[in-house]
Amino acid sequence: MQNYTSALSLTRKSCFILLIAAGVLCSCKQNDKPEDYQPKKSALTANNDGVKIFMKVFGREYSEDSLATAVNLYKKALKEDPGYRLAFRNLLDCYNYMNRYNESVALCSAWLKKNPNDVDAQYQRAMLYDMLGKSELAQPGYKAVSDEIENQKLPKIDSTLTRLQIEEILNNAGVLYIATHDNTKALDVLSELKATFPDNTLIESVYNRTLKNDRLKRVKELLHYKG
Repeated sequence: MQNYTSALSLTRKSCFILLIAAGVLCSCKQNDKPEDYQPKKSALTANNDGVKIFMKVFGREYSEDSLATAVNLYKKALKEDPGYRLAFRNLLDCYNYMNRYNESVALCSAWLKKNPNDVDAQYQRAMLYDMLGKSELAQPGYKAVSDEIENQKLPKIDSTLTRLQIEEILNNAGVLYIATHDNTKALDVLSELKATFPDNTLIESVYNRTLKNDRLKRVKELLHYKG
């Protein structure tokens, strides 16, 4: 059976490419690989059916009213398999797309009770708190993801970097910018990348966007805020 994933709940690198294409720097800091997890068959089926609906809405083939059905399918997937992280992320994306942010926060909190070391879920909840004006509650999640990035051993920036390595560095720079409320470190990394790959339009695009220093606007875009 084909294992569908949501357009907004892909692996870290794929998510980055999708959001860059839309002019948004990626929010995802996923430390798990959803494709490595083998969910129960019934949960997989429910998740896949939910994704098919979500993609139709995302592609404007279905109205947003159809998302209620997708939500129920993702909930069914999680009921069948409570550890199915991809279904959790898809439900979270669906709530965000519907601007049901209080439910997004509650979902993250419930997930973190069972998975307290899920840094990505901490980061997602931090952005939600941030957008809802609860900056103090956001700080622990932002610190968790900042610490993880700071402790990572990233490849040295030189001309031998692969495309995927470049994307990972760009993604980490973007997440660090949002989490620290400061674009200085991100710009330092991006400047070094620009100097090493002067003809890379993706690097140029991310650099220019980061230079604008419109952090909260970016958080809202990542959470699909329509207000």
